[in-house]
Amino acid sequence: MLTVENLAKEFDGLTAVNDLNFTVEPNTISGLIGPNGAGKTTTFNMIAGHLKPSGGKIYFDGREITNLRPHQTFQLGIVRTFQIPRPFSGMTVLENLTMVPRNQIGEKIWNNWLRNNAVEREEQQIREKANGLLEFLNLSDLQNEYSGNLSGGQLKLLELGRALMSDPKMILLDEPAAGVNPTLLEEIIGRIRDIHSQGVTFLIIEHNMELVMRLCSSILVMAEGDILMRGGPEEVRSDPRLIDAFLGGGTSLKNG
Repeated sequence: MLTVENLAKEFDGLTAVNDLNFTVEPNTISGLIGPNGAGKTTTFNMIAGHLKPSGGKIYFDGREITNLRPHQTFQLGIVRTFQIPRPFSGMTVLENLTMVPRNQIGEKIWNNWLRNNAVEREEQQIREKANGLLEFLNLSDLQNEYSGNLSGGQLKLLELGRALMSDPKMILLDEPAAGVNPTLLEEIIGRIRDIHSQGVTFLIIEHNMELVMRLCSSILVMAEGDILMRGGPEEVRSDPRLIDAFLGGGTSLKNG
């Protein structure tokens, strides 16, 4: 589904990503891990169109997307979440979801007069879909709460809901465990599995090794802007290169 070829990114002469190559297969949950400064977030931003690569190519679902902008990659089915969620804090949880679907009829102002019935029908369908997702994410009780009042874990669930409102093919998930208490983390893990079972592909940046080992069937390890190694959870967990790159050596990843 996703192919990255010789991808590179430089900032004022400093190389953040260097000749990066990897693939992500459809309907998988893949992890992208590595120490701080390895180039993971820069890679996500290039895939989603937030940064223009200095070199290389990116292909998604058989189409080159190297120089597309975020709204264009979104149209193709790529949704990128952020380590620090970015909801519309002055809007309710429900309103945050209903804003997501693309190409809504009511976005063209004249349709609110000329096609009023169609606009109302579509808005009702969107509200029904949003309410269904809130129930799926156990956020129904918070639908009228301003998103700025949510906890860190609730915001991560809302981010998943906003992603799902666009019917994505692939979700680029940036540190879903960051700032989340253990109870809500279990909720998030369960929801990711449920979403994946519906055919959505995930690529996840994460420092929580327990989450990575539990969720991901394929793990890519980045260091100094390139892929250091790749493999399944057990293979990666025991590889001394990961321990050296991620933890400085001498530490086991057995218990996360």
